[in-house]
Amino acid sequence: ATSGESTGLVVGGVIVRRLGVFADQRPSTKVAGAYCYREAFTRGYVPDSQVVACIGDSITDAVLVDPTNIYESWTRVAARTKGLWMCHNFGVGSNGLEQIAIRWREHVKGHGYQTLVLQGGINNANIGQTAAEMWAITEPLLNEILLDGVTKLICFGLLPGNNAIGSALYVAKTGYNALLAAWCASHASVGALYYDAWASFTDGANPPKIQAAYDQATPGSLHLNQAGNNKAGAEIAALL
Repeated sequence: ATSGESTGLVVGGVIVRRLGVFADQRPSTKVAGAYCYREAFTRGYVPDSQVVACIGDSITDAVLVDPTNIYESWTRVAARTKGLWMCHNFGVGSNGLEQIAIRWREHVKGHGYQTLVLQGGINNANIGQTAAEMWAITEPLLNEILLDGVTKLICFGLLPGNNAIGSALYVAKTGYNALLAAWCASHASVGALYYDAWASFTDGANPPKIQAAYDQATPGSLHLNQAGNNKAGAEIAALL
């Protein structure tokens, strides 16, 4: 559970509060059974339509190199911005799309979420996967999520990072974002939305990099600082 929250229902060490703050889960430190608490305890606090599953890597988790250095994740900012909402944080640092897909099936699928934010892919690009290879993992997952009853699926595009224009990494990331955006456009009628994180955070003077004001800077200029999490959370909230 996160610190600084002294009131609310406590379930398995996780604080669940009224007035839609959030239940901040840390999948990397919890057994699979802990996720089932949502079925029993979320209903009656906020409507199911206002409970959001947020699944991704360290950009969602907001726990960086030092586990004690926990930013207020964009998931928390989004819930707070919306008011009577909960965002369940299923982010795990260093996860690739393959691990995200597994965790979706084991911990999120079948639990009645109507709204989901999917973020991930940077760790795949960082190990040399192409946009096509990444998309081969993501597209089936997106279709599976919709079949599970999710009626609003927000796809969080890849952030810019510390890579040069024309590099293999740059080509993979921008190519993947283009595929993700096109899929969302073609599935808009069934609730798909694309969050263009690249456009929101790119440095106009150096497009492959995150703007300095939002860049956590280490490691590798790949993460958002608190100002960046605030901005992403507010922008995600506008899409919910």
